[in-house]
Parts: sequence; C-alpha cells; structure tokens
Amino acid sequence: MNIRIYQLACYCMLLVSLSTLYAQSRKQHKPQLSFDPVFGIYYDRFTVRYEKVPATIDRLCPLSNNSDRFGGVFAHIASGNSEYFVIKNTIPVDDEYGWATVILINGDKCIISSTDWMFNGVPSTTGYKESGVVERLPRPSDPDATDNSDPSNGRTVLRFAHEEAVIRGLVRDAIQRCIKAYGGEAPFRNKVCSTVVIENTFDFPIVQQELKAYCSKAPER
Repeated sequence: MNIRIYQLACYCMLLVSLSTLYAQSRKQHKPQLSFDPVFGIYYDRFTVRYEKVPATIDRLCPLSNNSDRFGGVFAHIASGNSEYFVIKNTIPVDDEYGWATVILINGDKCIISSTDWMFNGVPSTTGYKESGVVERLPRPSDPDATDNSDPSNGRTVLRFAHEEAVIRGLVRDAIQRCIKAYGGEAPFRNKVCSTVVIENTFDFPIVQQELKAYCSKAPER
C-alpha cells in the first residue's frame, strides 16, 4: 500500500511539474507571425496550425522543396481525377509577388500558378461557354480559360462555370481549414469577419463574396 501511495504521489508531482513548465512556456511565447494567403490576415503560427503539405506535391512538383511546410495547406479540393492546392509562397511562378502558390495535380503532372492570378478572376455576368470540363488554373496567360476584357484593372473575366466552381470550392475549403486551425469558429470569426479584412479582399471578387456570405451567417453550434 505504501508503495502505491508513493507511486501516486510521484505521478501527481510529475503532472504539477509538467503543468508549470507548460504555463511558463506559454507565458514566454513570442508570436511567430505568418500570412494567410487566402484571406490576407496575419496569424501566430505557434498556435494556429494547418495541415502539412502532402508528399504528393513534393514528389510531383520538384520546385516545391522550398515550400513552407509549417504554413501547410490553406485550401484543397478534388475535381474529377485532379486536385487543387493552395500552399505558401516560395515556389517560383510568373508573378513573384503572388500571395501564395496554387497547384493543380492532374495525373502525374504538376501545374503551378499564383493566387494573384487564380483569385482575381471575375465571374461572368453574361453567361458561360459550354465546352465540357477542362481542369486548368484560371490565369490571364491562358486565353482559353479567361477573357481579359478589362485590362485597365488587370482583372480577367472567367469563361467557364467550372473555373468559378473551382475558385469558390477553394475559398470555402479555406474557411473550414481556418476554423480547424484556429481551434474553433469563434476565434476565426473574430479574426476575419471585420470590415477591414473584407475590404482588403477587394481585388479578389470571389474570395470577398464567399467571405461576406460566411460572415453574414449565424455561427454554427
């Protein structure tokens, strides 16, 4: 009996010591700021964690070995046999000032672009062409995917409903990933559902539309 009491006492002391060390580490913690490439907000990557970049990207995209694996995957959707990812911004792309990198994995092919190209597409107001689904990354350099009819502001009008669906799917997935990474809906809403953040997404119409729609809904319980 005395041995069991002694073991229990040691166990309790260990728990107290661990709790004290954890509390001290939290107190001494300094924020490690990183940038959310979808919503344009800073976050503390010590406390906000995203899913790691999958091995598939490292294998198929040789330029991705410099990717910020700590930053991880900010958005991902599957479409047919293809997958789209948004990861952090160290893969060289045409626009070196892009927020982040968008990757399309199609079979064993890796196609890359930046979120500046991907998310600035404007939904068509005159209807879409019907020519079947083609997996691509919407960008001005792809004349089949976009109609650069408004060069004054650098935006492109999407030509296919599928391209709009892909972008909206990525933004909606990004919202759900943020909720998980922030540890709940309330802390994410407090961070992202502000007039300043929403207005700052002006150059990315679909991102702004989806963010407004999310923030206007009552929080889930």
